[in-house]
Amino acid sequence: MGHPVKVCVFMKKNIPVEENKTFLPVPDALQQALVHQRAGRLMQAEELCNAVLRREPEHPDALHLLGMIRFQGGEGEAARELIARAFDRGPASAPMHSNMGVVLKSLGRLMEAREAFLKAIELEPSVAEHYFNLANVNHQLGDPAEACRLYHRALQLKPGYAAARNNLGVVLVDRGEYDEAVEQLREALRLRPNFAEACSNLGNALRNCGKPDEAIRWYEQAVQLQPAAAEGYYNLGCLLQDVRRVDEARDCFHKAVTIDFACLPARNNLGNLLADQGLLSKAVQQYKKIIDQDPGNLEAHNNLGTAFKDQGNIGAAITIHRRVLLQQPDSPAVHSNLLLDMHYTDETDPEELFREHVRWAERHGAARYPGQVQFANRPDPERVVRVGYVSPDFCFHSVAFFAEPLLQGHDRSCCKVYCYSATRRADAMTGRLRGHADVWRDIHHMDDETAAALIREDDIDILVDLAGHTAHNRLGIFARRAAPVQATYIGYPDTTGLAAMDYRLVDACTDPPEEADRFCTEELVRLPDGFLCYRPPAGAPPVAGPPVEAAGGITFGSFNNVAKITPGAVSLWSEILSRVPGSRLFLKSKVFNDPRIRKHFLNLFTRQGADPALLMLEANIPGIAGHLEQYGRVDIALDTFPYNGTTTTCEALWMGVPVISLAGKTHAGRVGISLLNRVELADLAASSPEKYVETAVRLAGDLERLRDLRGGLRERMQQSTLTDQSRFVPHLEQAYRRMWRTWCRN
Repeated sequence: MGHPVKVCVFMKKNIPVEENKTFLPVPDALQQALVHQRAGRLMQAEELCNAVLRREPEHPDALHLLGMIRFQGGEGEAARELIARAFDRGPASAPMHSNMGVVLKSLGRLMEAREAFLKAIELEPSVAEHYFNLANVNHQLGDPAEACRLYHRALQLKPGYAAARNNLGVVLVDRGEYDEAVEQLREALRLRPNFAEACSNLGNALRNCGKPDEAIRWYEQAVQLQPAAAEGYYNLGCLLQDVRRVDEARDCFHKAVTIDFACLPARNNLGNLLADQGLLSKAVQQYKKIIDQDPGNLEAHNNLGTAFKDQGNIGAAITIHRRVLLQQPDSPAVHSNLLLDMHYTDETDPEELFREHVRWAERHGAARYPGQVQFANRPDPERVVRVGYVSPDFCFHSVAFFAEPLLQGHDRSCCKVYCYSATRRADAMTGRLRGHADVWRDIHHMDDETAAALIREDDIDILVDLAGHTAHNRLGIFARRAAPVQATYIGYPDTTGLAAMDYRLVDACTDPPEEADRFCTEELVRLPDGFLCYRPPAGAPPVAGPPVEAAGGITFGSFNNVAKITPGAVSLWSEILSRVPGSRLFLKSKVFNDPRIRKHFLNLFTRQGADPALLMLEANIPGIAGHLEQYGRVDIALDTFPYNGTTTTCEALWMGVPVISLAGKTHAGRVGISLLNRVELADLAASSPEKYVETAVRLAGDLERLRDLRGGLRERMQQSTLTDQSRFVPHLEQAYRRMWRTWCRN
């Protein structure tokens, strides 16, 4: 169920250049120079300033104005030196301090800029622009509260100050105060109707308010006002991508990079969009173009590694993610991507994999958040406990098929259910899951510290992670010990490595006693009748008849993502095809949209002696019903290894298709045997590669059993705890109660 973390730069903010004050009275020549400077005629302005300086070499106003001319020409350091010379000639005016602050800010000397703006305010406390400039610096220094106060002060002095309302709106968006941000930005646009930056920022605020359609209209307005600005197309493309208008989003990103070849965030998101569509070769090209322009761009390197993983090139993915980690050792996301990569290859030793998880925790967990947190939770072992679930995948995602039975099935006399949603793209499934929660909190806009504080305020007793080291995980919340009891479950097939994570929920098949415990930092809690409960999609079509009867031969199939199709799997599947006359292999994945990847996989099988004519490689079918209907073309599903399928195995079984699985050494490689045990098909879980082939060949030759399985598998699932939440959830609640009692005792 795991997905890697893609670094996706989102929604740039537009803070206008600070406005400069007029100068004190100067000689006529400088007055003329000032007119030229404001009109952008810098050469004429500079000539006039130099004429004054030839007569009076240290004239402070001439030095000041010449400094601002150089600043406009992009010579920041020269500007600073000239204004500093003006300071040396006598008491500096407030405008001089203000403009020095502007120059220092452009040079990144923020603390000095702050002092300059404070001095300007001291000399002219009633000038709104000084507070505006100081607010900009405080925002950049990471003090949004002080920035807000200063913008409000500027607006008290100058209520019609549109730029201040715009920038206040930007800070409020950063702080998650979206409704007030919308008000400020609407007022900025009332004051200045063609304010393109405010249009874009209003789009940002509305997007965060959950009003994408209105946000898109404002982004489109920003593009119309500034058609040559790459940033406008970038912002519009991001939101169109969010609402899955992918063709329009792709056009916007293309326009952005056409306008500005160096608009790397747009190129990065274009690559991510292409990768999401399965066009990985084109995505790789975009990431490589970024790296050509900016060799140190670690986001592009990280995303390139993820694209290689999704192509099935696990070795290259691991190499790139290790290289990025050496340059960016403080990135938990990159390190999590490396951990996920390592599950896809049988070359990874369980001991090595465990050590890498521990290294992740040492680097991003306990070392950063040492010490114990004191909780005020009432230690009553039998009271109703507050259970909080944290996930970025409360949406149409494989995790949701296993989370929904829990949220809906909890006994409210035992548990009160809180959901902390880090979901970035809410959809109809999000709404459905929200309806099952007693309390729903959106935390996708919060940092880990803020989210952890919120969870503590809610007095959560047991906090459950549903993502592990997959994309957009919030393990940082757990590292901060947000609840007395913390557990990880469902979303990731391994330990988190965190000392602050107390438990991991599994079963005896996925994690055999004694054998698995040494590779886990959490205490393993083995549920008695399987570790998960599956909610079949409501729109699943009825089970079709056996395809062998119409095709005249057995059709094997795998709908797993191709990163799981290892060279070992290709070898065994090719052998199975050779031993079952007339058989074919049907592989379905979105990456088969990419002609290069199709050719690559055909070549892999050809090198193993398989006839490419026996392979059917097809891209994803839109919609869950269309996807599940494709199982009507498959007689026997072949599970991947060493990383088994989970959702794909459940889907196959629900559609009447038996699954052959190869038991491995880790949880990721033993999910298949767990699921098959739940439906009394343990004989289809092989203990060795040879038995895997023999099991597939034997089942392919038993047409009567295939017919029986096809007609009865759905009923088997319905009668098992694999889909029966009323039988499964009490086991989970009993485990939670034992965890809670342990904490109360201690």
